[in-house]
Amino acid sequence: MSNFFIELVRVLLALGIVIVLILLISAFLPKLLEKFRIRYVDNEDFRIKKLLPLSKGINLLVLEIKGKLHVMIVTERYTFLVYKDDVDSST
Repeated sequence: MSNFFIELVRVLLALGIVIVLILLISAFLPKLLEKFRIRYVDNEDFRIKKLLPLSKGINLLVLEIKGKLHVMIVTERYTFLVYKDDVDSST
């Protein structure tokens, strides 16, 4: 009978630790997510046309800056300009 109570105390202690960890993580999670959130700028001179994931950590980004189209490949460390429109795309 005492083995049952010892096991019950162990299970309740483990459950208590898990609940405390969940509460601690939930307190700091919104601040952590705010740091990594992507902020889009909505401006007349600058627009994100498309953002296409090519593979893990590599994206194709299509921008319109002051009426000119820019196509870039964006990785975690580098940005490569693939195409730049010389003529206004608004006409």
